[in-house]
Amino acid sequence: MDIDFESTVFRILDMEDPMFQNCPSDIMVDVASDSCETVVSWPALIATDDCDMDVDIAQMSGPANGSPLAPGNYTLSFVATDDEGKTDNCNFNITVTDPHPPVIVCRTDTMVITMDTQIVVQNLAPVSVMDN
Repeated sequence: MDIDFESTVFRILDMEDPMFQNCPSDIMVDVASDSCETVVSWPALIATDDCDMDVDIAQMSGPANGSPLAPGNYTLSFVATDDEGKTDNCNFNITVTDPHPPVIVCRTDTMVITMDTQIVVQNLAPVSVMDN
């Protein structure tokens, strides 16, 4: 008894790049009046692919999510990579500003004004400047 077996191999080609589903827009935040930095966070990034159910997402530059940031500009870059090595990029900027001006604190000093229009300043304390 002769039995013929035939087999066919199918190769599924991944023609599509992965795609970020929620790459944030640029973020602008202010520090609080009593602080020199602020915590900045964004939703966890999601990338999907037609053939890979577990797309790798790597942060290439910028501060970590939830980090306290001082005033300045930060550029963040992420790459999503599927099993075939195809990629998508997600880039956004964070701008942290300090809109609060510094405050000059003057100490109370003793001033004595004499009749001959001479001014005598006693106990002159230094002036200090505070900023958040």
